[in-house]
Amino acid sequence: MRGEKLNKGKVQLLDKISSIQNKLDEIYTSYTFFSIAKFIFYIVPAAFLIYIYIMIINNNITFNTIIKKDPLIAVTFINAMLNLFCALVLKNGIDELKEGRNKYATNSSFILIAISQILCGDIIASFLIFLGLYKSIERNSSYKDAIKNYIGEIKKSSRKSLLNLIGSILILMVFILSFCFYIRIYSKL
Repeated sequence: MRGEKLNKGKVQLLDKISSIQNKLDEIYTSYTFFSIAKFIFYIVPAAFLIYIYIMIINNNITFNTIIKKDPLIAVTFINAMLNLFCALVLKNGIDELKEGRNKYATNSSFILIAISQILCGDIIASFLIFLGLYKSIERNSSYKDAIKNYIGEIKKSSRKSLLNLIGSILILMVFILSFCFYIRIYSKL
């Protein structure tokens, strides 16, 4: 009888260890997706600056001339430089998630960044962010409970998380504005 309890206890302990390991695997997988997206956010501005530099060398003109001559390049330049701020928001969010704080505010800012990346045409980075969010979101609670927890936790978030969320909202607004500029520019072509 005592041996059965001991074996049952070992099995329960192994089950708990296995569930903890599965949870850690999900978390590190989501961090991997977020880190790859952050890397893309760093690469896009560098690639665009290289493209502009090549245009300057080939056409023997200045940077100001390129920006003034082609409004599409001007808007794309702003979007490319905003990717650096998206990378900063993503980096701060990853740090918050690793510390185990402000999960809901951080996920909200990630969603806003992913939407803004869809607007500027960076589908790969937004897909990676959504995939990382999918891997990190709890699937056990109902939809209404999740929304109540979400709003309640955002109210209790730290100052850094709220600044991240506000920054994400501002970035999204700028990307919406630049999307409108793209539409206007293409409608005149």
